[in-house]
Amino acid sequence: MGLAVKLRMIAAVLLCFTAVVVQNLKTFTATHGPFNPGLFMLDNSATFSNGALQLTPNSAYERRLAGMPLENQSGRAMLRQPFKLREWEQGYNKKLDRVASFNSSFLFSVCPLGRNTTPGEGLAFIITQPFKYWLPSKSFGQYLGLTNINTDGDPANSLVAIEFDNVKQAFDPDANHVGLNINSIISNVTSSLTPLGIELSPDGEASRGRGSAACDRGSSDGLLLPLQEAINGSV
Repeated sequence: MGLAVKLRMIAAVLLCFTAVVVQNLKTFTATHGPFNPGLFMLDNSATFSNGALQLTPNSAYERRLAGMPLENQSGRAMLRQPFKLREWEQGYNKKLDRVASFNSSFLFSVCPLGRNTTPGEGLAFIITQPFKYWLPSKSFGQYLGLTNINTDGDPANSLVAIEFDNVKQAFDPDANHVGLNINSIISNVTSSLTPLGIELSPDGEASRGRGSAACDRGSSDGLLLPLQEAINGSV
């Protein structure tokens, strides 16, 4: 599967050591597409192709170039620039705990190898610590590039993710859902997309759509998801 050419991230970033007032909040806005390779860290099979971010190879030609099979692949792309999403301080008669908000929307494509074949199992938008940019080994398939059989559920993973999953596992509601994941591929909260009239990979054919890790409102255009309506959970 691959991410198509446009990814937009908007984050309100807290400045360090400032009072809790509106003017001390910094707003960061960036639009990626075509992608600038210098702004991202890629791991495993992730590449840039024709201005798009591609998480796994999707053709025999790309497979030969990369020297890897098409099946059982996972890739990860992380922004090089970290953002401070929480500021916490405990002192004598003093406690500071502030959390920044963010919004990220992106256009993606889930592509099978051909008709009547199974596409990739899904993708996930991930938030983790700066030094956790690398991909766990054997994190393909149901692990969505997040964890593997040995690390799943470990608090040391230090990750929060929104999954877009189109293959049903025993712990999933169906083969067409979103989920909120914390340190594990077993979601804390899930919601089927079928009642919303959305299919991540309809009939095994190539699909394109818009996804969102967080937004206040959405529309029926592609896969622009009103996730506050689809899933709601605490981190």
